[in-house]
Amino acid sequence: MPNVYFGRYRLMAIDGTLFHTSDTKANAAAFGRSSNQYGPGAYPQVKCVLLAECVSHAVVGLEMDRYDVSEVHGAYRLLSQIGPDMLVLVDTCLISGAFIEQVRARRAHVLGA
Repeated sequence: MPNVYFGRYRLMAIDGTLFHTSDTKANAAAFGRSSNQYGPGAYPQVKCVLLAECVSHAVVGLEMDRYDVSEVHGAYRLLSQIGPDMLVLVDTCLISGAFIEQVRARRAHVLGA
């Protein structure tokens, strides 16, 4: 797919999202659920952080955790999947000097918004 590249750079993105899971005791114990002043949320939730190609949306890497774990932790675990000559787009919450240094150590580039 030719549009996956910007010049020589493979366009990738890291982003996090929450998914509802079945309302079972096992899922609630494994992933937890949100709550507010009215009580617990309707469903347990899984925090997923994905590394995907921007154009094809092909998922290259996936990290799953409890709903209350910051996506920053999943993004760091995805670093091993980042390769040379990738341009990785990330949310503001992932931009830090340490994260940029680790992406650059893999001979890739990072762009945050």
